[in-house]
Amino acid sequence: MKNIYLIGMVLIAVGFTACETATTQNNSANNTPTENTSTTKVSDETSTQRHIKIKSENSFDETYNALKKAIEANENLTVVAELDHQANAKKAEMELRPTKIIMFGNPKLGSPLMKENQEIGIDLPQKILVYEVENGDVYVVYNDPKVLAENHNIKGQDEVLEKISGALKSLAETATKKK
Repeated sequence: MKNIYLIGMVLIAVGFTACETATTQNNSANNTPTENTSTTKVSDETSTQRHIKIKSENSFDETYNALKKAIEANENLTVVAELDHQANAKKAEMELRPTKIIMFGNPKLGSPLMKENQEIGIDLPQKILVYEVENGDVYVVYNDPKVLAENHNIKGQDEVLEKISGALKSLAETATKKK
């Protein structure tokens, strides 16, 4: 059973490496800036997912805790789940730098998008990833809601998308700015 789990983890890692390679090649070929956004090719050429990435001025723990506190302080948001990838890797007898994701939502904003196309539910609720790289730099990454809307052919929801974009940006900036 343990071997099957490890094989699965290896296959996942290989998949991520392949996506990263495709991203690097795609960005080089298109001369696409990668400082604040990244594009990852999915199975077909029209499917892309753009992320917004912000470097934190704080430690990993300070960044994650500030993010969680900001989400919990907003009466319109509900934390749905938290996932500690580093702790899960440790359970699999592997090492991983600090990496956590927090999922949260606001049904008043997400539901109108789902009424337009329920398949956007695969990308909801919202989530923000916080991770630390080898040199100690910490990053916050989240999906660009406008790109998600494009990927799911959501039309006529510009006001909702602006609210979601503004909220995600505000949360990320709260977490990444020096205290």
